Amino acid sequence: MTELPKITPAPNGPLIVENPPNRIGAVETDVAGKPKVALCYCGASANTPFCDGTHYTAAWSRAVAWKVCFQKIADL
Repeated sequence: MTELPKITPAPNGPLIVENPPNRIGAVETDVAGKPKVALCYCGASANTPFCDGTHYTAAWSRAVAWKVCFQKIADL
C-alpha cells in the first residue's frame, strides 16, 4: 500500500511534501520516485509550483503574509 502524502510547512519557507503524488501542478510535473518535494508558499518562485529559495531574498515570512491577507479582508 502506498503511503499518503504528508505536507509540513517549513518555518518561513516552502511546504515540504513527503510521498508526493506522481504528478503535481496544473502542468502535471512528473515527480515519480522523489521522496520529498518543496512547494512554493510565497508565490515568488520562478519554478512554480516548486520552491527555488526566492523567499530568502524576498524578505518573506508567513507572519507577514497572514498580516497582509487579514488586512485585505478587513478592507473589504
